[in-house]
Amino acid sequence: DKKVFEIFVNILPWNGSIQFLRENNFAGFAFKSSHLDDLSRFIRECNNPILEFVDPDLEGLRVNLLTTITEFMSKLAIESWLLPHNSKFQQVPPEWEIEQPDRFHSVVKYLHDKADEICNGYDSMVKTAIRKLGVIPEVKEDDLFA
Repeated sequence: DKKVFEIFVNILPWNGSIQFLRENNFAGFAFKSSHLDDLSRFIRECNNPILEFVDPDLEGLRVNLLTTITEFMSKLAIESWLLPHNSKFQQVPPEWEIEQPDRFHSVVKYLHDKADEICNGYDSMVKTAIRKLGVIPEVKEDDLFA
């Protein structure tokens, strides 16, 4: 479990996509798609059976986090668009705020709520792992307080 935890925090560091979710406003503002790369990588890597915890509490937290991230990314894929003039950026279409206000507010609320749920789930898993395993995992030096 200690090694799985170390792998986990290197795939999903606190100062990458998680920090972006804590700070970003999805209400029609464009953002770099790459800011969510850690989340996509986490979804992919969770198919690897070695990225499972033996401890049932930690494994439950990991599965819940994976589910929440998958739901968030799926909604974002359906309800946001790449910018036509710069495909490295995406956004919930700001014109929806005028043309489809119910849809706009519903999507933005969902994304903000899920982002909070992801961050809370991440924090819970990391804190629980540190308490249960008695270690702070080694992370890549360039990830630490970058």
